[in-house]
This record gives sequence, C-alpha cells and structure tokens, in this order.
Amino acid sequence: MSSDLLFLALSAILCVAQALPYSHGLMLSPETMQRGLGDRGLGEGLTGWAARARRAHVNMVETLVPCAVLVLIAHAAGRSGAMTGVGAGLFFAARFGHAVAALAAPPWVRKLAWHMSLLGIALVALALFVRV
Repeated sequence: MSSDLLFLALSAILCVAQALPYSHGLMLSPETMQRGLGDRGLGEGLTGWAARARRAHVNMVETLVPCAVLVLIAHAAGRSGAMTGVGAGLFFAARFGHAVAALAAPPWVRKLAWHMSLLGIALVALALFVRV
C-alpha cells in the first residue's frame, strides 16, 4: 500500500474514533443521554470537552472528504508519489493534533493544526497538476 493510501486509511480510522469522546459525553447526563439514544438533536446540550470533541469530529468529516477525493484521484491518475505521501501524512498528523488540541490545548494550537491539515490537502492537490 502506498504511503498516501495508508495515511488516508489512518485518517478515516481517526475520523471514526473521534466520535467516541462526545458519544461518551452524551451518556454522562440524563438530558443529553435521552437525545443521544434518539436520532435527533445529537450534540445539542453538550458543553465543555464533549462539545469541543463533537465540533472537532464534524470539522474532521468536513476536511476528510476533500482530502480523500484528492488522494484517490491522484492514485487513480497515476500521480501519487512523494508529494501525495507527504501531503496525506501531514493531513493525518495535523488532524490527530487537532483532535487532541480540541480537548486539551489552547485554541491557537487547534487553529495551527487545522491550517497544517489544509497545507497537507494543498500538497496532494498540487501533485495532480505539477510533476515532481
């Protein structure tokens, strides 16, 4: 498996794992547990770390989709290589950092991680148009 596909797979696993903290947060209080067991209002009433974990997960989903599309296009077009591997690796590392920062770091760390993940996506996109 190429490094870009490996990092894409790890990013998908991270995305699924990010749902666990806020799902646990839903079960901690009777008000949110009732909503958590239903299909509406998921995340309403969450506060503190659980709300930050949910927002980080939603943000991961929003950025994973374009990253995955670009990595898969690069792979299918025969344009994957060192740049897509570095880009996908940077995306994964930054998103992991973002998930941790959402729970336990100052907001500027989370913002830096988010911007680094966008740089990773940009590297993958660039590899589609520039041969390195």
